[in-house]
Amino acid sequence: MTLPAALTAIGDYAFHTCGSLTKIELPAALTSIGRGAFGCCSSLASIHLPSKLHTLDEAAFFACTSLVDVRFPAGLAIIGAAAFGECPLADLALPAALTIIGHRAFDGCTRLVELNIPATITFIGHSAFRGCTSLARVCVPANLSTAIVPVGEDAFTGCPSLSPEAYEAIRTLRRTPARRSSRPLVRYGAMD
Repeated sequence: MTLPAALTAIGDYAFHTCGSLTKIELPAALTSIGRGAFGCCSSLASIHLPSKLHTLDEAAFFACTSLVDVRFPAGLAIIGAAAFGECPLADLALPAALTIIGHRAFDGCTRLVELNIPATITFIGHSAFRGCTSLARVCVPANLSTAIVPVGEDAFTGCPSLSPEAYEAIRTLRRTPARRSSRPLVRYGAMD
């Protein structure tokens, strides 16, 4: 399926539960994807997000049970709550401009093995990577060791494959618990 070239936003639940959707070409002008827009599209296996995309709303691709390949644009800043929850993603190259990983954003992505946190991150929501049972490695950039990045409760709970080094990397981030609200608490600066 190909969408109109001038389309800048895909509305809430636009393609929700379209079980026969296997491939979609997103227009270059697209800047946002709404809540649940592609949620439960059980045959969608790959998605290449356009370069102007800034925001993925909550549950945008939730429970896309065949989704193994997502290509993020470099400028994507926000991945909403449960955006990719319950997806079988194995590779995850988070964009360099990413600032917010919403609550439960990758919850239950059981095939995910490695995670590289971008240097721009300011918030990781509660249960963001909960139940990522294959997650073994988490890399945190050195600049984040002096920043206060709120990491939500249970963000990495149920990740039995995490290495001791990964736990240490997560510990460097976990200085201030994230609040369970839709607005992230963001503070920068050296630790007292």
